Amino acid sequence: MNIWGILLTFLKPLPQVLSISKNRIETIPAYVGEMSQLQFLKIEQNPITFPPPEIVEFSGQDMDGWLNNLKSFLSSNRGMMSTELLVKLYEIELTFVSILLFGYNSEF
Repeated sequence: MNIWGILLTFLKPLPQVLSISKNRIETIPAYVGEMSQLQFLKIEQNPITFPPPEIVEFSGQDMDGWLNNLKSFLSSNRGMMSTELLVKLYEIELTFVSILLFGYNSEF
């Protein structure tokens, strides 16, 4: 289970306000779009790569409009990941396979 699954397990009933600022979060998962009671989301100071900046950036619109746009995007793009995240996962997999095949090498 990832951190989002753990977080949502402890947040029942679902919150109206969620602050995940300053947590080095790169990807906002699709299930944030399913948090129907959520009315306020703080995501500042995270290196978010997915959803794209034009969706994530709060550009002076009201919180309801921005949050509804974000939830809609997450719901309609369920299962998508950023290219950067996919590359990182691939690199981790290659490193793991190399360790299995050739043993640990301190040059990794």
